[in-house]
Amino acid sequence: EESFFASFWTALGQEYNLDPTHIARLIDRPYTDFVLAYPDAAPLLAALRAHGVRIGVLSNFSLFSLDESLASTGLAAYVDVAHAATIRGHAKPQDAAYLSIAQALAVSPAACLFIDDEMPCVAGAAATGMRAIWLDRTRVQTSGTTDSVAHSPTDFQTAWADGVLADLVEVDALLEAIGRGGKKAQ
Repeated sequence: EESFFASFWTALGQEYNLDPTHIARLIDRPYTDFVLAYPDAAPLLAALRAHGVRIGVLSNFSLFSLDESLASTGLAAYVDVAHAATIRGHAKPQDAAYLSIAQALAVSPAACLFIDDEMPCVAGAAATGMRAIWLDRTRVQTSGTTDSVAHSPTDFQTAWADGVLADLVEVDALLEAIGRGGKKAQ
């Protein structure tokens, strides 16, 4: 990882004509200083945890430090299992990646709700029997309503996914989707 980031910062610094001193300072900083979680991630994970939901992270991140990334964002405390493709040897959308995380969580794929921002990964999860939701942060909500969740495959173009989200604020809809009951079900 050190050589990866040294090459990355050197190339970027040269592209933008940075002084070698500044490039060296970037190389010396841990990459986790630049990793941020979306502001809606922690509240969602906290709510899911409060409802007894086990949480897994399945990442195709090309480096070995997924645990450090989760820790630096403050999300590690909510995660029961984190699998990085570089360590596990299986990447999304391969069936083995999804089956591996379900097994590590001690649940069947059918008991999983999978959320990803790449449609092929959502399709891969659905193909293993997981309920799958596409997180499309480019999607614009309509009229300021909470219309960012589509509960039917006919509500958007991808017939293999259960829904689409523009963000993670619809905790109740997610809890409802996994059968744990949100405010609407109480």
